[in-house]
Amino acid sequence: MTVNSDKEAFARELRANPTASERILKQALEKKGYHFHFNEVLYGYIPDYYFPQYNKIVELDGRQFHDAERDKARDAAFHAYGIQTFRIRSYRVFTDLTQVLRSIDIFLGEPVRKKTKRTKKKKGAKAKKKNRIPPVLKGFVRKAK
Repeated sequence: MTVNSDKEAFARELRANPTASERILKQALEKKGYHFHFNEVLYGYIPDYYFPQYNKIVELDGRQFHDAERDKARDAAFHAYGIQTFRIRSYRVFTDLTQVLRSIDIFLGEPVRKKTKRTKKKKGAKAKKKNRIPPVLKGFVRKAK
């Protein structure tokens, strides 16, 4: 086996057996509609999530496979190809997935949707139509009677 085929085999193994945090984040990102490559070889390394349309990588840093010096070298190698890396501690996926997803949205340059309060309508109740005039037009538009 060559170095490349060894890396490919290792990447296949990582994809087949993701950590719990990788699996949860992968499902959440798929649900949001992101297109990404999960644990695939890229320039001799295997990033956790590569977003080709953004040319950015998200890495989950847990206890296994990650050490600060090696991570710096990886980040520098990706940076040489114009790829930005965003690192997240894997425990955060369990403690605050919503914030992790917001951070990824910001990193990728996607708009962050604000939570809106939804109210349930009572059965049979009709919604009242409000005839509000935008503040800009007040004084210029008359309400119909």
